[in-house]
Amino acid sequence: MNITLSAPEESVRLVRSWAKDNHTSLNRFIREKLEEKARAIQAERDRKAEAFEEFFRTHTIHMPEGWKFDREEANER
Repeated sequence: MNITLSAPEESVRLVRSWAKDNHTSLNRFIREKLEEKARAIQAERDRKAEAFEEFFRTHTIHMPEGWKFDREEANER
């Protein structure tokens, strides 16, 4: 996917110079940082999903004998 972005000229100049010194490109640098952030976001989502699933695996909800859901009672204010 192609994107267009704007950034401060001085920042672009500095990072482009750094990238050249490190045998890469500004494009590759930005792509790697974007992918790194995406992996971190996905890892956090996976961690939260696992914690959610673990909670329901380890917790049991006990309802009183004979309890039934009452929609009107649930919607009372």
